[in-house]
Amino acid sequence: MGTINFKTGDVITLGVKPFDSDTEDADILYEEIRTDLETVLDAYDRFEWFRVAIDFGYYESLYIAVDRNYILKSEEEKYLFGLLDDDDREQVAKEFEKLKECLHELVDNGMVVCYPSLCTGYADAEKSHAEIDELQLQF
Repeated sequence: MGTINFKTGDVITLGVKPFDSDTEDADILYEEIRTDLETVLDAYDRFEWFRVAIDFGYYESLYIAVDRNYILKSEEEKYLFGLLDDDDREQVAKEFEKLKECLHELVDNGMVVCYPSLCTGYADAEKSHAEIDELQLQF
């Protein structure tokens, strides 16, 4: 079939594996899943240092591309993150751990790590949990 046109997150990308083409009421099922995922995200309030939002794929399915909000570049092409003070770094580190908890809960609710490309690949839940555990905050 080809790509579902997920955006690739710079931290990780989670997706809901698309239903088979013969699945009846797939749109309704995606909406139900989206509602469940929004409930999980709402429980974590909001993230200041990371963008975490549910989006629909171009053709079908749902995905979350997790991006850093602190990758604004200065004129010297250095990451702004290097200019943050120790208190900010500590806040980012705490939020990163909260983010990982949230990602684990999203996997528990049907999302998996996906690899957007011409033919998007999907991990299973076990591999998704392992990849989340391996995420490292890069300063």
